[in-house]
Amino acid sequence: MAARRNCWRFGGGTRRLTPATGELAALEREQKLLANAGQVLDDCHALLALGGGDNDGSDVRATLYRAQQLALSLVAVGAEVASCAELFDSARIQVDEALREIEVFATGVEVDPARLQAVDDRLDSYYRLARKHGVQSDTLTELHQRLTVALAEAGGDDEDLAALRKALARHETAYRNAAAALTQARKKTAASFSTAAMRRSPRSAGGRPLRRGLQARRDDAPNPLGAGGSNS
Repeated sequence: MAARRNCWRFGGGTRRLTPATGELAALEREQKLLANAGQVLDDCHALLALGGGDNDGSDVRATLYRAQQLALSLVAVGAEVASCAELFDSARIQVDEALREIEVFATGVEVDPARLQAVDDRLDSYYRLARKHGVQSDTLTELHQRLTVALAEAGGDDEDLAALRKALARHETAYRNAAAALTQARKKTAASFSTAAMRRSPRSAGGRPLRRGLQARRDDAPNPLGAGGSNS
């Protein structure tokens, strides 16, 4: 029951939030990116501009290509700098790959105030729930999962209790049916006994024979005499 109370007390918020593994970190990264989307796009465009496109030979790739050619010229006249030429060529290839990655990344960035507001609201739900329960926001998912398991186990106890109550109700019904049948049988026997006993029964002060019969009990507790009563 303690687990159930804790889960309902804490879980009311987590069920509405439904924290997912890794979501908080992803939201924080997205929030930072969305909040700075304009600057991010400007920087991406500046990097891409360094990679060329003006055909003036001033871009990074053109510069590295020229450096490679100069190193090869030195090699041609006997200078032992062949490894430098290879490094310039490798650097140019890596710059090409980096710029392509920047270009792909930039296509996925946009200034989206509505999405930024939605992310801010979701993060605020994390932070408020963490403050409310005195835990770190990045532990909410683990705590929610533990309490969900505890609630499921507590629910299993409730199912066992419900089964016991049903069994008790069935046994009580069976007892009452058997008690009623026993009472009817006793009444029938008592009627025959009463007729025979009246002939031999002692007389009362008024001259009438004393009667024997069934007297109703005052409770419904199980009794070997049945549901009708006891002899009197």
